[in-house]
Amino acid sequence: MLEFGLPCGNQRPSVDSRKIINVGVAAHISAAAPGGPRYNALISRGERQGIRNGIWLCQICAKLVDTDLAKYTLECLMTWKVGTEAKASAGIGKPKPREFSLRKIEERVKRDLKMRNQMRADFLKTSNEHSSQPLKHPYDRFRYSEVIIHDLERTEDYLKAEDYPGVISSWFKHELFDFYNDGLLVILRVSRGIVNERAGWAVLKHGERFDESTFAETHILELGNIPFRNIRHYELRGDNHYNMPHVYCAFADAGTPYEGYSFAMAMGGSYEYLLKPENQITLAAKA
Repeated sequence: MLEFGLPCGNQRPSVDSRKIINVGVAAHISAAAPGGPRYNALISRGERQGIRNGIWLCQICAKLVDTDLAKYTLECLMTWKVGTEAKASAGIGKPKPREFSLRKIEERVKRDLKMRNQMRADFLKTSNEHSSQPLKHPYDRFRYSEVIIHDLERTEDYLKAEDYPGVISSWFKHELFDFYNDGLLVILRVSRGIVNERAGWAVLKHGERFDESTFAETHILELGNIPFRNIRHYELRGDNHYNMPHVYCAFADAGTPYEGYSFAMAMGGSYEYLLKPENQITLAAKA
């Protein structure tokens, strides 16, 4: 009679799939006694009590099928039963969608953590390699000052002249800035910028003017955030053309290796610090 472990025979989601809650009801397809819903006098008493005449439903559907008999006919419920059993049979031995999803997430997290630990060990100086002087710049911690970034899918274009409008180059050189929680920060460019006393800041466009009584001009480093998930391999020794680490990335974020961008203010070349995104301001256009 009962079909344990199966979803509602109507295959309608009735609970949060992330939780295990038993709201199942064992229902007859054809009523067990005369006068009941969908009673079929042509089958035997044993068949009425058998599993072939049973269907596992959620409480909502169990109420519906015995209320609207014109809609929920014998044929309708048999179709539900056959479909649900076929779906359950096909899923035997296969991970459930959430189980599969969690497994993929776990694999990705492990891979990213392994890449993070390997890169920190290979790229950062040890305590013995540091000078006795305090570090002035985040990039002073690195053994290397620059890296070559490659698009993993276009390695055959390395050193070739490229001219594809609207498409980022398949390889380029970046100066290192620092690690962040999820990846590597590289310097894209140095721009003119301004700051005010309330820590508000902005990057200036070419020729853009500003109120010198309110803002002070400075240099702002524009940084690219390359997450560990986009870093697939690296070669520390470089090659005959560029004797520096080569980092092979998936250009998986809008055709680039960057999941986002950050900004740092250069204080007269003496040190840099990251600027808070919430403090970025837009300058009012001057008449």
